[in-house]
Amino acid sequence: MSMSVDRLLAVVFPVASLTWRSARKATCVCALVWLLALGGTVPLLSITQTYNIKDVGVTCHDVLYHTQLYFIPFSISFCLYFFLPLVVTLVSYSTIIYVLTTKNDHLKTTYSYKRRRAVIMAVAVLIEFVMCFAPTNGILLYHCVHLATSGSTEEGKYYLIAVCLGSASVFLDPLLYYYGSSQCRKQIRSLFW
Repeated sequence: MSMSVDRLLAVVFPVASLTWRSARKATCVCALVWLLALGGTVPLLSITQTYNIKDVGVTCHDVLYHTQLYFIPFSISFCLYFFLPLVVTLVSYSTIIYVLTTKNDHLKTTYSYKRRRAVIMAVAVLIEFVMCFAPTNGILLYHCVHLATSGSTEEGKYYLIAVCLGSASVFLDPLLYYYGSSQCRKQIRSLFW
C-alpha cells in the first residue's frame, strides 16, 4: 500500500512530491508499518485459538468457546490490514494507469514505450497483490463469520492452499520489480549478445 501511494505521488505529482518523498520520510513510514503489523498481531496472540479435544487426544485450531472474542479482533484486522490496503492500492494503481494512458501521445515514442511498460508493471503488481492476498483473507473472513454464526467450518484445507498462494508474493515481488526493470533487461541482453 505504501509503495502504491509513493508511486502515485511520483506519477501524478512528479514535481510537487519531490519534497514529500524523502529517505527520512520513507524510513518513518516503514517504521510505522512495522509497528502497525506488530500491533495487529498482539490481539490475535492474546486470544486462545486452539482447543484440546479430550476424547480424541488432539488439539484443533479455531475450535473456540468464545467465537465472538475471535470475530471482533479479526474483523478489525481484516479491515485495517487487508481491505484498507486493497482499496488504497486499487485506487492508487488505477489512477496511475489512468494518468499514464490518457497523457498526450505526441511525445517521443521512447517515452510512450516507457509509459506502456509502466502501465503493464502497474497492472501486474495489482494482479499479483489481489491474487496473492484476496483468497487467504476472503477465506479467513468467511471462516470467522461462519464460526461466529454456526460454530463449525470445513474450509481449513482451502485456507492452506490460499496461504501457499499468499506466500508466493515473497518471490513474485522481486521477480516483478527486479526482472521488470530496464537495468535487468539490459544485463540479460548483454549476457546473450
